[in-house]
Amino acid sequence: MDSFRAIMKRKTKIEIADGYEQLRPFVEQVAAGIEGGRVLCNRRNLIRRFTVEGMSVVVKQFARPNAINRLVYSLLRKSKAARTMSIGRRLLRCGINTPLPLAYVDTYDRFGLYDVGYSVTLYDDSSDLDVWRIMSREEQQRLVAGLAEFTARMHLAGFVHHDYHEGNIFYRQTDEGRYRFSVIDINRGRFGRVSRRRCVKDLILFGFDRKLMSLFVECYAERMGWSVERMVRMVLRRRKIRLFDKCRLRPFIKQMFGLKQYELRG
Repeated sequence: MDSFRAIMKRKTKIEIADGYEQLRPFVEQVAAGIEGGRVLCNRRNLIRRFTVEGMSVVVKQFARPNAINRLVYSLLRKSKAARTMSIGRRLLRCGINTPLPLAYVDTYDRFGLYDVGYSVTLYDDSSDLDVWRIMSREEQQRLVAGLAEFTARMHLAGFVHHDYHEGNIFYRQTDEGRYRFSVIDINRGRFGRVSRRRCVKDLILFGFDRKLMSLFVECYAERMGWSVERMVRMVLRRRKIRLFDKCRLRPFIKQMFGLKQYELRG
């Protein structure tokens, strides 16, 4: 209890969504560094699942940013946790599925410098889109056609994800055989003017093979009202450039300067 009080003496910023004030005791424990829960992911960020007030919720603990970003989040820009909540609300208002944001916590050290952020969302029990790899070819084609329609709706709503790939998309199949998609890890995304160039950059991270990628882009371009042939050429060319960058250029730079791979991510 004494350690809990000591941690809570640090400056914290807590925001809870309307209608979920009953979560405040739990969110305050999150701010104090709650332990336990079921670990869903423990790589750069720690993601855990808890049951609170009869609800299944997910707490994402963002990695402590570097010194420059700690200063930026203290003075100039919303934190990743705050952006997850604000962007999530806006996406849902636009009819784009994403886990319901329930709360976020920003913590600061005793000098007022940003420390660690936490995002609290409702748990989504849909499947990870990575399972496309073990589907039949016919299932893959139906899946990417549905994904193309979802992606076009997202872009037409003015949102570009900036880290859009199968690891950041959930899906489930309805009783009618249609696919329902939900997008996660949205804190890097931006709302604004949607250009063809920005959209192309948002499509190139999928691991689809060439034929499946071409089908995905064709369906997407038709929904956007753009030239199918031009979009397919642009996306495939951009994918080649990125593959060269990822496989040759970045490892070369990393070796020369001793940088960690995640420090090179754009």
